[in-house]
Amino acid sequence: MLKMKKKIGNSFGLAAVFTAAVSLYVILLAFYPSWFQNLEGKLWRNQSETLMDHAEYITTGSSLRLSEIQQLKNLRLFDHERYSRAESGEAMWIRIPSNILKQDYSIFSAQPYIRNFDIYFPIFTGRLTKYQNTEILSTGKVRGRSIHAFSHMPNSIDAEMPIYIRIEGPVQNPEFRTMLYEDFSIFENRLSLFFSVHFTVFLIIFLVNVILYYIFKEKSYLFHGLFQLFTTLSLYYYTSFGNRMYDMGTSFYYEEFQMLALVFMYFFLYDYLKVKNKGVRFKELYQGALAVTALSAFFILLTDHDWEMLITSVAVSISYLYIFLVALYTSMRKIRFSVWIPFATFVLMVSSILQSLSLLAYIESHVNISLMIFTAVLTEAVVFTYSIFYFIREQQAENAFLKNQVTTDHLTGLKNRYYLDKFAKDKMLLLEKSGKSTSMIILDIDFFKSVNDDFGHDKGDEVLQELARKLETTFRKEDSVTRLGGEEFIILLYDSNLKTAEHLAERARRIVELTDFGLKRPLTISLGVAEKQPGESFNELYKRADDALYTAKAMGRNQVRLSKESEFVPSLEVDP
Repeated sequence: MLKMKKKIGNSFGLAAVFTAAVSLYVILLAFYPSWFQNLEGKLWRNQSETLMDHAEYITTGSSLRLSEIQQLKNLRLFDHERYSRAESGEAMWIRIPSNILKQDYSIFSAQPYIRNFDIYFPIFTGRLTKYQNTEILSTGKVRGRSIHAFSHMPNSIDAEMPIYIRIEGPVQNPEFRTMLYEDFSIFENRLSLFFSVHFTVFLIIFLVNVILYYIFKEKSYLFHGLFQLFTTLSLYYYTSFGNRMYDMGTSFYYEEFQMLALVFMYFFLYDYLKVKNKGVRFKELYQGALAVTALSAFFILLTDHDWEMLITSVAVSISYLYIFLVALYTSMRKIRFSVWIPFATFVLMVSSILQSLSLLAYIESHVNISLMIFTAVLTEAVVFTYSIFYFIREQQAENAFLKNQVTTDHLTGLKNRYYLDKFAKDKMLLLEKSGKSTSMIILDIDFFKSVNDDFGHDKGDEVLQELARKLETTFRKEDSVTRLGGEEFIILLYDSNLKTAEHLAERARRIVELTDFGLKRPLTISLGVAEKQPGESFNELYKRADDALYTAKAMGRNQVRLSKESEFVPSLEVDP
């Protein structure tokens, strides 16, 4: 227990230091923003301005070239409410007027799974205009897995000629938007500030889970912390491209982090809900969902497929729908879930489904979906972290109650023989190792059988209860007052020598003698006292104190007798 208190103290000390550091960071960020140059400068910022309202498109065979497309007259106006698709072996061509764009604009795909496309800009060379295919800085084939692929606007674009975008099928309902290259500050962009604050909160919650796991050794905290970590990483990369697109040269793993986060969510709920102890059908259904999610995660990790973003989103949506149903079911059955847990999972489910629908082009992609995802994860993080902590505290209280029931004498409320064997002996050994002494007092009520015979057993029980109250108030709180059974009691005096024990025993004898127990005659006790010697076992100490008690009874009762050091004879006996 002392080690646990020390560990909790150290952990909360670390948490306090971390909180102070974060607070200092926030204060400096607020009052001295110029110190954080990496948060300011020239950045690509998502304007969320669609180009499809001005676009025309046509679906053709994949072998057609730009020169052939320029001759076609049957391009159709793009309609968000109509279904537009190009199958494998086909290509979709999109034509956009150049004069609607500014020079500092960049074009990017708002559909994350669309990664293989070419943008042809009309470049004015002085006498004539030529179409050139610009470099796509980050596509599925060029630089790893990025959430968005985009291309910079050339400086010498001919505003009189249209821009062409070629997308290799399969593709459906593409969405291209603009970004603007401009001066950027986290304090002038509320969206980026929103993302930055959330990202910081996510990291704090992750560290809180790690600290709580270190304190309580509950795997639920470890799994939830890992879920929070991978979710934080996936959201960080998501926002890096969605709102601060300034570096497209690194490979990112949004889908992988998202799927790993989902796997750890399943592990967390498996441990938190004690699924292995549930019914066979519930357990098999849950394990099946976990297996499907794990296989999807391995597929995303081991393959590089153009549709992996779509697969991930659909898998996540279905999984969170299932998790919401599990949360709702367990809440209704009152299985470790309170009513607000399903709400947190419901927000997660809705946000993931909306994201899938936007990827499938059933609804228009919008920045509010990203905001909802962040809010959902933050809600889940706070709710589940508090929930685990709440139920661990509840479980600890229940364990403490059960421990108290097992170690307490139900008649008197004192500790019982089980407590003496289980805990008191260990405490005596610890005191001996630290050079401190322990003394034992054994007392017995004189002529207690006559109390039961003359007044009945109910009155005898009342006498025992009143005597227990007197003993508890007579001795110190740190001492152990125990009822062995019947009318016999043991008091262990920690860090007390024989002289102190004799004084306390004599005081207890006099208090009992002067107490009115309603018997119309005094009630007295006899006491035997012994001090533990180095190397002496509990049973040897008990025998010496019991012999002293026997001497007190033989000498006329109602007195205190001591066991001297010379009476201790070391033996080979070992406590069980």
